[in-house]
Amino acid sequence: MTAPNLPRLLADLGTRVKLRRCASVGPSTIARGRVWVRGMGEVHLADGVVLDAHAAPIELYAHGGAEIHIGPGVHIEGGASLEAVSRIEIGAGAKLGSFCKILDNHFHLVGRERLRRPPSRLVVVEEGAELGARVILLPGARVGKGAVVPPGSVISRSFGASGRPAPAGEPFGMGRDALTDDFNLPSRSLTDKVRSAINILRAAWYLRACERSARVRATGFVRVANEGTIRIGDRAEFLGGMIATEAAPCSVRWCGSATAGRPAPGPCSSATTSGSRTGPSSSQA
Repeated sequence: MTAPNLPRLLADLGTRVKLRRCASVGPSTIARGRVWVRGMGEVHLADGVVLDAHAAPIELYAHGGAEIHIGPGVHIEGGASLEAVSRIEIGAGAKLGSFCKILDNHFHLVGRERLRRPPSRLVVVEEGAELGARVILLPGARVGKGAVVPPGSVISRSFGASGRPAPAGEPFGMGRDALTDDFNLPSRSLTDKVRSAINILRAAWYLRACERSARVRATGFVRVANEGTIRIGDRAEFLGGMIATEAAPCSVRWCGSATAGRPAPGPCSSATTSGSRTGPSSSQA
């Protein structure tokens, strides 16, 4: 073994350790920095994928029965998060900018049955497409071949010349009605009501340093590093699945709650949103 080959062998070994929970990893795939592979589903990485997490961790979260397929030569920058309940596909040579968020499920309905989970919708980034920093792809999004999505964009349908809607009858989607209460779902069970009450009490404890409205919920641990002012609106809900970023002392205002999976505001910025959920399970300001 020659000395020049030793760093390469150590890098390959580190990549295999970080990606050990993936269902398949192609040759020449590189993982730099912290890469989190989570969930009971399957994550497939093709040849030559680069996960550059030096600046911030990258999260690949496949729920039970879900699949995330990342094609050959894909480059993903730090802070990106892919969360699949059914299926996410990233085409060959695509580039995902820093702190991109891709999810195939809204995780809740709109209306009185907001705690119910709607069906998932396939999300596809086609070959050679580029997503700018902090782009969010919502369920049903399809970015066309070679398309360039501007930084900070939120996409919920086809984008780019070759982008096209998911085929009719595709099992991953049920259209806009998937977000409504039109399914005539049954009333919430006692277990659901008890769980909701526990989440409200948990939020009251973890968010005691914040100015918050009624019925704010937290499904897990929330860390608040508060040197400014944090205001949280009615019915906001804090979930897992996102990566907290460092922020300088500033004021962040939440009127209602953020769209599902929306990343936390950057340093010294503010966000005003209404009526849904926020993805991070760690809040910093």
